[in-house]
Amino acid sequence: MVTFGRRWHRIASLILRFPDKNLFFVDNFKPVALQIPHRCFKHGEGLAAGNLASEFSGSVQACLDERILPAFSSVFFSRCRNDRFMLEGAYMDIGENFNPEVGFVQRKGVRRLRTDMRYTPWPGVLGIRRIITGPEIGLFFDPDGEVVTRILTLSDWVNFESDDWLQFGAQRIMERLDEDFEVHEGFVIPAGEHHFNKYAIGIFTDRAEKISGYFRLNLGGFFNGDKRGFESGANFNPSPQVLIESRYQFNRVTLPDGSFNTHVVGTRAVYSVSTTLFGKLYAQWNSSRDVVSTNFLLNYIYNPGSDFYLVFNQNYDSGGAAIRHIDSTLVGKMTYWWNL
Repeated sequence: MVTFGRRWHRIASLILRFPDKNLFFVDNFKPVALQIPHRCFKHGEGLAAGNLASEFSGSVQACLDERILPAFSSVFFSRCRNDRFMLEGAYMDIGENFNPEVGFVQRKGVRRLRTDMRYTPWPGVLGIRRIITGPEIGLFFDPDGEVVTRILTLSDWVNFESDDWLQFGAQRIMERLDEDFEVHEGFVIPAGEHHFNKYAIGIFTDRAEKISGYFRLNLGGFFNGDKRGFESGANFNPSPQVLIESRYQFNRVTLPDGSFNTHVVGTRAVYSVSTTLFGKLYAQWNSSRDVVSTNFLLNYIYNPGSDFYLVFNQNYDSGGAAIRHIDSTLVGKMTYWWNL
């Protein structure tokens, strides 16, 4: 028998940005969220029953200090999975006025369609516990319905009995630029349609250990040029309450006009006071933007499924003789969840 469950989730956010002191109020309301247990595949195919979870959500944003700026976003998500197969799809519509500072999206004024398929065999040989493999397709549309970005991804993850991971990945990317843009000082990517491939291989050690880390090589195209680099990170977990993470990323970008290097260094410290209260402090330096960013997050779970967040962001310009403060953002967010 098929059963239906309805869940309601509401998010209220207050954003204060310095030094211009703009104030935003954001209300995110998910009026429909259905969870439908059913059989994704026939038992004759040797598969167990799976679950399909679908939801629709909307957001409204208003600028309180100047003029009302209605901004909307909507999301539809569904998933069907068991221990061997997973099929996932998502659709996102982000309005032109939606504020990325809310923390949910990286781009605005676009529609995104994504589908993800995974097959997970459990070989049990050569120390391999499982393999996760499958394609992913991502499409971004502009307000006129034209495709501006297409990303085709094939990824393979090998999980060993030691809980270490080996990753292989390949992407075919199309990016359509309506105008030239300066990707780095003195280097301009021309307008037009760009097609290129990207590849990655990485190894990740068991994060449950006190000391863990990862190393990944990246190479391939970059618009009308090439990009090669690597990323590495280390994690230190001295106690159940404390976690310290650090990462470094290097890229060498070669374009028709020449080459340049980029560096990204980041460190995060996490402290858990209890299972319902924890804080995170993150700092990052990005050489391509000459920006130092800091972020502090306080998360309190006052009821199961209901959270209070306090976030404080600061950005500094590191390109001059001295570090100069650019802006600060204070975000308060509260969610509450109830079932019907």
